[in-house]
Amino acid sequence: MVVDLLYNLAAVVLPYVVCVAAVLLIRWLVIHKSLLCGKTAGGVTHQGNAPLITTGLCLGIGIGGFINDIVLWQLLQWHQMLSSRIPPVTLAAVSFNMKWDGVAFLLNLALTVTGVALLFRACRRDAAMSSRVLVGSILGGWGLFTVVEGLIVHLLFGAHHVHSGPNELAWDLLYLMFGVALMLIGFAVVRGRRLLCSATC
Repeated sequence: MVVDLLYNLAAVVLPYVVCVAAVLLIRWLVIHKSLLCGKTAGGVTHQGNAPLITTGLCLGIGIGGFINDIVLWQLLQWHQMLSSRIPPVTLAAVSFNMKWDGVAFLLNLALTVTGVALLFRACRRDAAMSSRVLVGSILGGWGLFTVVEGLIVHLLFGAHHVHSGPNELAWDLLYLMFGVALMLIGFAVVRGRRLLCSATC
């Protein structure tokens, strides 16, 4: 029983912990290692946009988590949080999965609220504002969540799959590719037209 509880907690919570750690790492790299070198359209260095990038990543993780969960869990009803371990074929199993679905939704809400709070904080401190940087960071955060959740929940823990059945691995890989595409698009939007830093950065 304790082992099952720890497994369930790890499968649900670990992706969010990894995502938050990644956000902190990206923030540190932007500030100290010029991860995004160069300047924005307004002439502000990307180091100056670190608060906005952090804000967008948090919003992207939370909102992206909501979008994934609403579309795949509720609208399409392809899976629930732990549906590979406890198939929702009885009312008790559905209720069990819904409780863990709720934990995931609370974590999505926490990241979204954190992102909104960081946005207000950035505005109050007159941080550099750029809709392009914010939108790109949100897309990057959504992609980050999708990749991390896909690797940990789908492939490592096998708690659920995007679409269970004979082609579930293909669906899981497609989900990962979607996440990588979102991250690349987000990076391109934040960076501007150039995806790679020039030698003069």
